[in-house]
Amino acid sequence: IYPNPSQTDLNIPFVLNADQQVQFDLVDLMGKTVSKLTEKRNYFQGQHSLKIKTPQVGNGVYFVLLRTSSGTLSQKLVIQR
Repeated sequence: IYPNPSQTDLNIPFVLNADQQVQFDLVDLMGKTVSKLTEKRNYFQGQHSLKIKTPQVGNGVYFVLLRTSSGTLSQKLVIQR
């Protein structure tokens, strides 16, 4: 995920080993979802890059979760406005 820390825009590159439904969420340090970054949608196998606006949440440390039917991956994100 870049830039990290982020102010306004996020770029999220990811690679899928198979065609899957993918959803991205932003969670706080307690694991509570504070923003649904994307709705669940289908992606083909391969490399992808998602560009989105940084959600309107307070400054702090969060985790971006990539959720698929085969599991969840997380990456730390610092939001600093």
